[in-house]
Amino acid sequence: TNQVDTAAIILFIILVIWQMPHFYAIALFRLKDYKAAKLPVLPISKGLLTTKRQILIYVVLFLASTISLKLFGYTGNIYLVIMIILGFTWIIIVIKGLGTKDNKTWAKLMFRYSLIILLVFSVLLSINSWLA
Repeated sequence: TNQVDTAAIILFIILVIWQMPHFYAIALFRLKDYKAAKLPVLPISKGLLTTKRQILIYVVLFLASTISLKLFGYTGNIYLVIMIILGFTWIIIVIKGLGTKDNKTWAKLMFRYSLIILLVFSVLLSINSWLA
């Protein structure tokens, strides 16, 4: 069409936003490795609480951006309901992690959940036309 579709821009934004909590989770559960390698990832340079707050911001933005696909008419109601449930579940996981002392276990959960939500998101987009 010789133009960039709004859906392509939204998908780009979704994937950019998704990767931040995903990689911050990796940095948290591999913190000792990053310290040993002297790599200044966010948990090392700014601390654990700052990293967790950043994760919360990005997870909220992820949910908002996935919802925007429905608002722009690219997906249906089933997609919307499932992504809202998954998105709020992710937010709850993050909020519970803000006060945890077992950061490694929580970060592994965050990492796994980020993979699950991306997989479900991708499958929902793939079968979206059948869900309507």
